[in-house]
Amino acid sequence: MPWPNPICHNNVEVGTSTKKGDQLPILVHLLWITGRLFGQDLCQTTQIQVANALKKIGWKVSFVAPEGRETAQFVNNEGHEFVSGIKNFPITGFKSLSFERSLRRKLPSIIASILPDAIVCDWRGARGAWKAIQAARIPWAMVDRGPPAYATPLAKLQWLHYRRAWKTAGRRADACFVVSKAHGEYVEEKFSIKMPIIPLSAAADSSTFTMPNNDRRSSGKAGTDRSVKLVYHGRLDRSRGVGDLVLIADQLLHSGVETELLLFGSGSAQKRLIRQAKKYPWLTVLPPQPYSQVPELLADCDIGLLPMGNRMVWRTASPLKLFEYAASGIPVVATNIQAHQLDGEPEWIGLVPIHQRVDGMVRKIQTWVLEDRLIELGEMARNELCQRYTWSHAVEPAIEALTQLVANYSHNDS
Repeated sequence: MPWPNPICHNNVEVGTSTKKGDQLPILVHLLWITGRLFGQDLCQTTQIQVANALKKIGWKVSFVAPEGRETAQFVNNEGHEFVSGIKNFPITGFKSLSFERSLRRKLPSIIASILPDAIVCDWRGARGAWKAIQAARIPWAMVDRGPPAYATPLAKLQWLHYRRAWKTAGRRADACFVVSKAHGEYVEEKFSIKMPIIPLSAAADSSTFTMPNNDRRSSGKAGTDRSVKLVYHGRLDRSRGVGDLVLIADQLLHSGVETELLLFGSGSAQKRLIRQAKKYPWLTVLPPQPYSQVPELLADCDIGLLPMGNRMVWRTASPLKLFEYAASGIPVVATNIQAHQLDGEPEWIGLVPIHQRVDGMVRKIQTWVLEDRLIELGEMARNELCQRYTWSHAVEPAIEALTQLVANYSHNDS
């Protein structure tokens, strides 16, 4: 059947219209197995937003995930079902292993009780889930949102777990979902994958994020009449180049561009950044913020920054933060890596060479401020987000793949 395409109305993504009180038909019941601790894990955005997009077209999503004090309430408040009973060992380094062990014991009865049409399983739970899924003869896809990001001793154990997940469980899946074309190519080459590899890229919900604060804009031209406010949020790690953002703001100020810098998140550079914030009145460093607070913080900013380098994990990533900036109506200055390169090379993304990260970002911001283009570029970003990069757009390949898998299994069983 044809799937309803999302449209943009006044720069807000909406689904197909229904009369008040109408209920969309449940087309597929999807069971999503994930190691995310909902309500506490700041990386839960993708799972919840994809489920919300699927709900718009009538699918039902049930989550199997580690159970915490807030988990069931958080998932239920988002309009989805949470299946309780899965426990995690609380010590870092053993969480994924204990999650898989719990899945081996509990998943057969969970599947039998809710009877899903299809299953998706994050790689962190796949080794504990694949036997129960295959025994139930239910189509399934392994979800890989990216390999471990760091090179610490703990990350070496995570890499071992990642490789084993692909070699034991991933090869038995009917399909796999990756975050980008580059990520898919990496997985295909690294693990000799022959199954369909489907992109499930990052995106943003245009109804959650709003355009910049009108009071702030009405106070004058950014950089001269008022400060231009730069923002970065996410991991505050040295390896991501976040320390250079302080240098960028400092150079802009010395060049005559009134500047503020807002950083929020946690990571290896956080303590040093907090000390710098006590020294520089134009620098604000906040701890990780609840997802519900992020849109309000971004709406008070002028330019979003993405300073990451050219490590494999970032080259193959899908830039969630870039799309959140765009949904907030602010242009982006980013390093020129594959993850930041969108089709058509849009003007609202200012790409700079990695080896010129500081000087290149300073020059790009100076140019935009001098030409008074921030509002124009922000509107371009918001418009393109609505037209191409909402979650409703991102889930389309997954919908097609899962629908075909369900149809194939139904045909084979008939």
